[in-house]
Amino acid sequence: MSERSAMRSRGAVRWSTPQRDGPLPTCYDIPMQRIVLALITIALPLLGSCASTGGTHDVTDTSTRPVTYLLTLEVKDGQLETFKTVMEELVASTRGEPGTLMYEWYISDDETTVQILERFEDTAAYLLHGDGFAPFAERFLATVDIRSFRVFGDPDEAARERLAGLGPAYMGGLGGFRRAGR
Repeated sequence: MSERSAMRSRGAVRWSTPQRDGPLPTCYDIPMQRIVLALITIALPLLGSCASTGGTHDVTDTSTRPVTYLLTLEVKDGQLETFKTVMEELVASTRGEPGTLMYEWYISDDETTVQILERFEDTAAYLLHGDGFAPFAERFLATVDIRSFRVFGDPDEAARERLAGLGPAYMGGLGGFRRAGR
């Protein structure tokens, strides 16, 4: 197997750096999953549904108040299977919430870190989701530690009150746009 084929089978990307004064490393290996996760994290505020705004939405427009959440979790030792079971139940329950626009879970290669991407059309949709999460909260929190919690958008005061105990960092829209269906 060629080195290039071996790299692809490991899910890594390889690129060369230019030579300058003296020897420099000639390549860097980056696991593809890390690249994808980094791109998703960077692009998160630009993703989501814009159907209610005619296809394009300015992220600084707070009149519709779409809100996106990014949670980073660490799975507790010995809790992975229980965590996966609770996750499956939460996904099934959340699927019926019409205002939940995105609800995606990602896990690291070593299965210790999880990121959850959630997007709601407005605060009312988030509050409904919070009500649906309540029956799962104790089991969920017994399997993970919350490492970080980012809120993209401008949730109203009711949502901020409910989120306060989780220690979120709020990120308001600065610029850019997102398109529906892409």
